This record gives sequence, structure tokens and C-alpha cells, in this order.
Amino acid sequence: MKLDGLVGMARDLAGAGQVILAEGNVSARDGETLWVKATGTQMGEITASGFVQVYLDKVVQTLDHPKPSDVELR
Repeated sequence: MKLDGLVGMARDLAGAGQVILAEGNVSARDGETLWVKATGTQMGEITASGFVQVYLDKVVQTLDHPKPSDVELR
């Protein structure tokens, strides 16, 4: 699963001093899912629960809608 690799990469980047204050952003596409690091999550200590799963088809549907409601955006 790509998420396991993404967790490892985030930790490696933080451990190598490649991020400021252990913050930053990492994400990866896994088929029709995009895994994105949650805001405020420390990369050096991140686990799989520190990532948010975004379904790309739902994002595209929302963006294609002329004026999505607040409920649709959530």
C-alpha cells in the first residue's frame, strides 16, 4: 500500500532535516485515492492516521458543479 511508503518517506524527510520544524506536506496518489498529510501533523512522528484519504472522483464532481453547497464541499 502506498500509504505505508508515504509514512516512511515523511519520517525520513523529517529525520534528514529536510523540513522546517518537522512540518511540510507530503501526498501520494493511490489509484483513485489521494493521501494527504493532515495539517499540524509532525512529519517526524507521523503514522498512517496522520493522513487524510481524499477520493478524487468526488473532488472532480464537486469542482464540476457550478456552485457547490457547503454540504457538498464537506
